Amino acid sequence: MMTLFQRLVQAPSRADELISALDPADPKDRREALDALEGLMSEYVVPAADLLAPPEPSTGPNTGFDLGMIAGIEVSDLVASLLASDFPPLQKPPRDPELKRALDRHGIEIETPERRADYFRAWTAERAALLTRRLVNVVKTGHPTGGEEDQREIEKLRRIAALRIPGFQKGVIEMAIDRRMRGPKPRS
Repeated sequence: MMTLFQRLVQAPSRADELISALDPADPKDRREALDALEGLMSEYVVPAADLLAPPEPSTGPNTGFDLGMIAGIEVSDLVASLLASDFPPLQKPPRDPELKRALDRHGIEIETPERRADYFRAWTAERAALLTRRLVNVVKTGHPTGGEEDQREIEKLRRIAALRIPGFQKGVIEMAIDRRMRGPKPRS
């Protein structure tokens, strides 16, 4: 049977369906969510970290992938999303002739093979990173058994947040850690 990570890689368009089926009270589902988050970050986001936009003084360390800057042309999110019809799974860049044909078909005319490959890597990393909030929502509260399992999850979240990932995703993970460290709010 395929893991959640493998299913998300094969069909990221089914993420809502796959992740919403997870039960935060089920230790196995929580482990699947954390493993999927770690896999997505390690396999797709971190390898593209060299393409993260540099921090800006006005926004601080909140970096992300500037697809237009990477492509060297203006690329709308809508046009970029059309690529998912050609390359549904998350994957490494295909050979340049295949990638160039797909990009050209959607009006994304990137000049060099290197830029095309970088664009594809960043686009794939962005697709993987967009799943962060949904996966973190599964583990945003303490582990149902508490104790060691709770600490194990927090440590894994810390390791993931320490990776070179976009600032927004890092912030989502760090907020979940902070919330868990503070514990549940007392009822008034």
